[in-house]
Amino acid sequence: MPETINQMSEQLTEKWNGFEKSHKIKIIVIALIVIAIMAIFVVLFNRPKMVVLMNNLESKQASGVAGVLDGESIPYQLKNDGSTILVDKKNANKAKLILAREDVPKGRFNFDDALSNTMSTTESEKRMKHLKADENEIANTLELIDSIEHAEVNLVIPNEDNSFLESKQKATAGVILELSNPLTNKQINGVANFVAMSVKNLDKQDINIIDTQGNNLYIGEQAELEGFYSRQQEQKIFAEQDLKNKVADLMSKMYDDVRVSPNLVFNYDQYVETKEKYESPIEDSNKGIVTEDRTSEYSATNNQTGLEPGVVPNAGEIPTYGIGGNETGESKGNSKEAIYAVDKTVSSTTKEVGKIDTNESSIAIHAFRNKTYKQEEIEKRLPEGQTWEEFKELNKEQQQLPIDEMLIDSIQKATGLQNVAIHSFENPVFLDTEVFKMSVQNYIPYILLVLFLLALGFGIYKFTSPKEIVELDPELSVEEMLQSAKELQAPPLDDIAYGEDLEVKRHIDKFVDEEPEAVASLLRNWLADDEWE
Repeated sequence: MPETINQMSEQLTEKWNGFEKSHKIKIIVIALIVIAIMAIFVVLFNRPKMVVLMNNLESKQASGVAGVLDGESIPYQLKNDGSTILVDKKNANKAKLILAREDVPKGRFNFDDALSNTMSTTESEKRMKHLKADENEIANTLELIDSIEHAEVNLVIPNEDNSFLESKQKATAGVILELSNPLTNKQINGVANFVAMSVKNLDKQDINIIDTQGNNLYIGEQAELEGFYSRQQEQKIFAEQDLKNKVADLMSKMYDDVRVSPNLVFNYDQYVETKEKYESPIEDSNKGIVTEDRTSEYSATNNQTGLEPGVVPNAGEIPTYGIGGNETGESKGNSKEAIYAVDKTVSSTTKEVGKIDTNESSIAIHAFRNKTYKQEEIEKRLPEGQTWEEFKELNKEQQQLPIDEMLIDSIQKATGLQNVAIHSFENPVFLDTEVFKMSVQNYIPYILLVLFLLALGFGIYKFTSPKEIVELDPELSVEEMLQSAKELQAPPLDDIAYGEDLEVKRHIDKFVDEEPEAVASLLRNWLADDEWE
């Protein structure tokens, strides 16, 4: 193997030494051009894709971030007067982890900051620092909840060391929440409970919670009064959302866009029904067990003379009545009473509260199906003289589509509602032929590539093109030239051929131009030679 390398090296060296100087220069220039263009290509196609790491930074914060990135040898760029820091996309996650580890930029004011005091720090300043640390600690904890993106807490706590009136004031709290998703009533109450438990002598009635849109989420004393109403609203919201999901899943395969608007009516009336059921403990009998049996007898004797009934005198015919005489009368009798015990069942039923009234509730559905028009396809079928823009203008309106009764029946069965209204529309979508556009920056690599290929082709052409070989007459020696001069003088001029004269003259002129010193020496020799006398 080494011998082969040495042999190749010797062949290359021999080949290189065989080139003329001009060829060597051309080869070097072409090689430098190729290397430069390749370097430009590498830079252009491998330059990092910068993404925003942090923005809206203050100068001090930006300085801290830049210091950490420099220490970790992570390249970055500054924009917007240093308030925005960009890093290579492949280093973004690494940079975020490092900054989080170093707590840069510095986070909220915390208890460590509150405890870092100097001799000049007053008690009032210490108290304010501790209050700020409490606010930020509560805010940081609230941000751990999934739906809360950011939280700000403002506490007003009276100073118990001051006047009697101030020490009797209530502590209050205001909370602002930036939400990614709405909070349920239960979650809002949980936030209020947490804030109340985190601050000494803070009652839930003195807490106000709002979101960044200005909506009141919790208003202290009114929260308890509105709790029942909030629960009803929350139940309605979740039930309608569940209904929307069911209908969307049912229709999503048939339509491109489905919009559902339910209106659910809940019945919150309470109804309690009580029932008593009696059964005989004796099988195959309608009587119960005798628990009490009463028997009584009586007798009576009449031994008085009967009296005339009615009032005397009676007008008209006086009726007669059968009356007892002076005889004695007797009467006897008895009674028997039995009390039976039976099984008694008492049941109390409370009807469901908050049940959906399917007869009063309703749902409206708008379904859209896209119809796509592609310019390259439509232009082939357009009538003569009609343009693509005119076609779009003529077909831009939505068209209503018929509704299948089976679809309505499916939605009624899925939702349990009878009042269902569905409207379907065809939505035109026009796709213009995409025009390929490139910015000047995108053209640069291709321009450089063309220049590179042209330069490479030109270099190869110049290097491989055959050279025109000009054959030069052999130069005459000084003795030959002197001999020719003498021969010119010997014969008369008219005997010398015209062509030979010109050829000799050309050699002499060339010799004079190239060797002026030799010509001068030759002339001196001629003058000193006796033959010229």
